Amino acid sequence: MQDPAHLVLQRIFEKRAQAQLVQHKVAPGEILGRIAPRYGVSVKDIVSYNKLPSADRIRSGQVLKIPPKPAPVAPVAPKPATPAPVAPPVPKFPAKEPGAPAGYLNNNPGNLRSDGRTKWYGATGVPKAPQFLSFNTPEDGIRGMTRVLYNYGKKHNISTIPGVVSRYAPTSENDTSKYTKAVEKLYGAQPDQKIDLTDEATLQKLVPAMLEQEIGKKWLDKIGPSVVSNGVSRGVASFRPPG
Repeated sequence: MQDPAHLVLQRIFEKRAQAQLVQHKVAPGEILGRIAPRYGVSVKDIVSYNKLPSADRIRSGQVLKIPPKPAPVAPVAPKPATPAPVAPPVPKFPAKEPGAPAGYLNNNPGNLRSDGRTKWYGATGVPKAPQFLSFNTPEDGIRGMTRVLYNYGKKHNISTIPGVVSRYAPTSENDTSKYTKAVEKLYGAQPDQKIDLTDEATLQKLVPAMLEQEIGKKWLDKIGPSVVSNGVSRGVASFRPPG
């Protein structure tokens, strides 16, 4: 014996099916080829749904049950194309010349050293001199130097040329006093004059003055002022928020 509750549910579903059932009474001269498009179904669907022997075997006055429309198929989004792998940039090292300093040959005119931890933008990982970094282009190397000096002001509150030089070129390796005086002269600064190391205009004057001490005026001139200026601008821009 069937469960009464089950019978009630069955009747409800049957009534809903009947309510949703669409029927069509065949008019004289009508053919399935004209009936089917009216309801958005195919001739084959009507033949199968009504168990007709063929599409031609209908008669005037016959009541046909119209099958439900097929559910629309959501378009399948095309798979995004897999981007082609980007080849790493090829370093553009200058040609070797007699007397060329390592900083010039390494595209590292600021003579930045590797600490083994910091990941430097544009660094090749193949230094041409022990401990010193090498870069894909001199502009990348100058960008890195600019970031170092910017952080002197931002993180360490250094605000004078003697303060910059004593940290960048310590007395254990350099004649810091001579280096400082030369940079102050090229920069046009008075002793202990305050400078803002987070200001691009300041760095545009300070960086070339320091580069001249690092690799010499001859080799700095070979790099060119536009490369130096672009490297400084890129270094400062790397601290700005995007947008």
